[in-house]
Amino acid sequence: WKPRARSYDASRVIGRMHAAAPTEGPRYYLYLLLLHRKGATSFEDLCTVDGVPHDSFRGAAEALGLLEVQ
Repeated sequence: WKPRARSYDASRVIGRMHAAAPTEGPRYYLYLLLLHRKGATSFEDLCTVDGVPHDSFRGAAEALGLLEVQ
């Protein structure tokens, strides 16, 4: 028997993130932002794209090009 080797740096992992479906609205847009914006320290930081603050997670996700605007 030998202990399982970790494939990630355990000192940098703070928790798990559960998936969100597009039908969940703001939770889904927050999920997208958390997946694609590394190093964000606050919700305001997540909603700011290129120095422009957005009112919602959806607006920030659209500004980053994470959504197809119809």
